[in-house]
Amino acid sequence: MENNDEVLIKITNFFLLIGIIGIILFIIQEIFLFQYIFGVSTFDYMSLITNIFWNIIGILLYILFYVGLKNFCEKYSINVKIYNRAKRFMIFYPIFFALFSFMPVMKLFLIPNLIFLYLQIIYIISLLILAVLMLIGIIYLGIFIYKIGKQTEELIIKVGGILLIIIPSISAILLFIGFKKLIKEEMI
Repeated sequence: MENNDEVLIKITNFFLLIGIIGIILFIIQEIFLFQYIFGVSTFDYMSLITNIFWNIIGILLYILFYVGLKNFCEKYSINVKIYNRAKRFMIFYPIFFALFSFMPVMKLFLIPNLIFLYLQIIYIISLLILAVLMLIGIIYLGIFIYKIGKQTEELIIKVGGILLIIIPSISAILLFIGFKKLIKEEMI
């Protein structure tokens, strides 16, 4: 079993990595948006590249559960049900963006054929279902992290938990700062 300080450092580093990827993703989206506005590039490249970045963020958020996030349940007496529900639903985050990456490919199959029409309808319905399940997972993870901030009385972690629901990639920077502050307080 790892030391709590080592687990906290790993979690902090994961949030830093997610935050850096989120900032890179934001910059790439802005570059592609300006190219699209000025007619320099097509918009399909943006969706493919940004979906790859969102998929990496989703995988990192899911791995976060196996790095030691559960240790906070015992350490700060947080309800394990929220952690388990978040873990159960967060698997849909990378699955959604992996399937969503095929959206530009689905545009190629706009052949007036009834079979392809049914496949596209099934594809879109499954994406909507996965999006709802992914959103539930993000909400549970945000609540869980908010409760960590509430128990540790760290405002930055509370705000990061709330923003995780709205902007997961950018809120990771706040969570990195909050957990880094928590490490410094525990070492004193």
